[in-house]
Amino acid sequence: MKNGVVQQQLDRRLTEAHGRGLCLSPATEAERLALSRRYLAGEIARPFPGVYARSAYWDAMDPLAKALSLARTVSRSHPDWVFCSFTAALAYGLYVPFETLDRLHVCTTRRAHSRNSSHLERHRVNGPVTVQMVNGVRVTSLEQTVFECTRRSPLGVGLGVVDAALRFYARGRQELGDAVRREGRGRHGATQALRAVSLGDPRAENGGESYLRGKIIELGYEAPTDLQVELVDPVDTRRTMRVDMVWSLANGRTVIGELDGFVKYEDSERARTRGAIKVLVDERQRESHITALGYPVARFLFARLDEPGYIAAVLDAFGIPRAS
Repeated sequence: MKNGVVQQQLDRRLTEAHGRGLCLSPATEAERLALSRRYLAGEIARPFPGVYARSAYWDAMDPLAKALSLARTVSRSHPDWVFCSFTAALAYGLYVPFETLDRLHVCTTRRAHSRNSSHLERHRVNGPVTVQMVNGVRVTSLEQTVFECTRRSPLGVGLGVVDAALRFYARGRQELGDAVRREGRGRHGATQALRAVSLGDPRAENGGESYLRGKIIELGYEAPTDLQVELVDPVDTRRTMRVDMVWSLANGRTVIGELDGFVKYEDSERARTRGAIKVLVDERQRESHITALGYPVARFLFARLDEPGYIAAVLDAFGIPRAS
């Protein structure tokens, strides 16, 4: 009888937690044992030590939603923790690569002796931490978050974070740069962080485009001249076509750059409402209209951006020169 009451209470608490975008931490030893049994039976997921969720709820979420739900839950269980780096970036809605989601990122002092684990990465900070409550998570300030994300990341990842911070939070590049410079004074990675900020551009539409731009710069090629450019459709001049990036080259040529990915054709809102095949046909028509303007279109596949030689081969094929 007692076990039945515990199960009913658990089901009620799980439903309430999931309704608020949270997982569940057991409140009693009886709940912990009941959740552990259901976890072993496959009914319950355990994404973090002492944190549980219904398997159906957990499996239905994308990786970003899972990480945010977990951070919210752990933040409530550990109200003294301050999340930083990519966990804080997730709360702010900045670009977060999937490979950083396997662990939560938490601030700690140099005197603390806690170690990293498979679920938790601790970042030692020098001075005081400015704490904000964002999306239900106690996190470092936007500026501290940008610094922690960019100081040890490749330029493409850093640009994803910086571009989003500039786009979503109306920070000027100079203002953000000054703040990051203060955060990075005397710290490892300050130069790398400042480089990312100096190249940031709020016009970038998503993290994938920012990542591609960073890779192009790292490879030594000219960066795109403009981002998210509107072109008048030559077939129907009442319409415009927005392209991801444009190179206006010294020789007078104009080259369009477009980033393609699985999400664009399969998971986008347009694909869900109109069908992936219709979206693909529309995209082919759009490209034919762009080429009618006399502009070649260099298309990059997101899934291949880390493939050695791939980006350089596309840039060379379309005559994009090396940066002087």
